[in-house]
Amino acid sequence: MSPDSAAFESATADDYWQRLMHRWFVQYNPIYLVSAALVLAGANLLSAGLARRGGVFSELGGAAVAALYAWSLLAACALLVRRGAVRPAVMLALLVVLFQCDVTLHTATSANLGATGLIASALWLGNGLVQLGVLAKTMRLAVSFSAWLTVGLGALGLAALPQALPHLDAGPASGLIGAWCFGLAMVASHTHRRVRSSRPLDDWGATVLRRSLRTSWLLWGGALSVHVGLWATDRGLRLQLLVPLALLLATRWTRSEAKTWLAVLAALGLGAGLLPEFFWMVAAASALTLWLRATRRPRRQEPSVEAGGRGPYRSSSPPPPARARIVFARAPLPAYRRLGFGALALSYVATWTFDWSGGPWPEHTLPSLLVFSLALLTLARAWRSRGALTLLVPAPVHWATQRGVLEAPASLAHWGGLAVGLGFALLAVGLVATLRAREPPEHSLG
Repeated sequence: MSPDSAAFESATADDYWQRLMHRWFVQYNPIYLVSAALVLAGANLLSAGLARRGGVFSELGGAAVAALYAWSLLAACALLVRRGAVRPAVMLALLVVLFQCDVTLHTATSANLGATGLIASALWLGNGLVQLGVLAKTMRLAVSFSAWLTVGLGALGLAALPQALPHLDAGPASGLIGAWCFGLAMVASHTHRRVRSSRPLDDWGATVLRRSLRTSWLLWGGALSVHVGLWATDRGLRLQLLVPLALLLATRWTRSEAKTWLAVLAALGLGAGLLPEFFWMVAAASALTLWLRATRRPRRQEPSVEAGGRGPYRSSSPPPPARARIVFARAPLPAYRRLGFGALALSYVATWTFDWSGGPWPEHTLPSLLVFSLALLTLARAWRSRGALTLLVPAPVHWATQRGVLEAPASLAHWGGLAVGLGFALLAVGLVATLRAREPPEHSLG
């Protein structure tokens, strides 16, 4: 290797490391992270120290410091954006997002402060939403309604649930937590939650925005998981309910309708076998899952052009191809009908088992049975689906058996007679179906 080549490679290496150090210690200044860590640790120590002195307002000192620091981060972020230093402003914006996770556990503490704590939680909620609105305006972001709805539901739960849990027993409190987690996850997973820049971005800028948004959602999701875990430990909640609900949430990423039905059946089985007091909630969540599958079925849409963000560092290499995106659309008509009828049936099951907590199945009430039958008949007529009328059989038969109008089989002879009757009935149904079926235009026996 010639001296000139060695000198060129050495200069190239030095230039690479110089650019790398500039990126991580100037553009993405680590001092911001150290500052946030010190304030976070200091706020928690301050809260612990003030709490020992007693008094209502001593409990709120750490939260006040965290809120003041978040506003300071916003002011610094606005200054950097105005000066054109967008990259370090992104770091400050992510720190603002972090401080919206209730890092001082202010909402949990406020639950023990009575009316003052309720006011403090409401102020925390309003302050956080205002800060996020200012952050979006500062970073020149256009936030969709679904994104605001997801953030708002999460923040509302953090503020309100700790206030409600002390007044509820473990069972209702567990159900409330499960319903909130499931509803929030459904909103987050079945909407686009779009956040776009109001100004043009190059490939690298689009990549930074995409990664920043992903980091923000991961921070908020992790924080919510920590809060739920702390609530469960403190109140003795039964988080087993989240297992069947997680099965239903997983259907968002399944392409097959059959897998959706299997997940629903598995969730119902877990609810009935392990959590009978929450079976009605699992049934209601299953109905919502089927209805969303019918009306907002996720589908991958491949990009029409080759475009995308560059890698983590600017280079002359070509950008990777754009990723496929998820679009939501109504399921095909046959699947739409099946899922719709399933959602209606499970809605009735949820109503029927509302007060059930194990043992024999509860009795059907005639008004709810009539409402379900009328709704099913209306849909079957509107959708011209005679097969759905078979859903009218189980509930009325069970109701008649409970009232003594029909007797459940109690011997081998009874079971044999029932099997014979069903066999003749199926023969008649098959014969009618065959006679009404249309023959293909051309057919042969051989």
